[in-house]
Amino acid sequence: MDFLSSGLFWMFFILTGVFMFVFEFGYSSRGILHSSVCQFSMTIGGIALTIITILSFIFMWWQGGVAILVSEFIWMIITCIVGNIVRDFILRRFRGD
Repeated sequence: MDFLSSGLFWMFFILTGVFMFVFEFGYSSRGILHSSVCQFSMTIGGIALTIITILSFIFMWWQGGVAILVSEFIWMIITCIVGNIVRDFILRRFRGD
């Protein structure tokens, strides 16, 4: 658990959250935004999350890598909930439901 005191872990943790939101933005806005915007967002988010995961295993060994993987699942749950709320708000707001 020595990696928790490292600034690198917290930087990876925050970046994981940011890029998970980017990925979820592209995923949950399908049908609302132009398809190329959604595809670009999902591609950038997916590539960045893969790079962050690989770098966390390289720089923080297996404990840090596993911690980042677990944090990705936590961020995924949070971003799915927020993404669905935002998508439903946008649909109701602009489509007049």
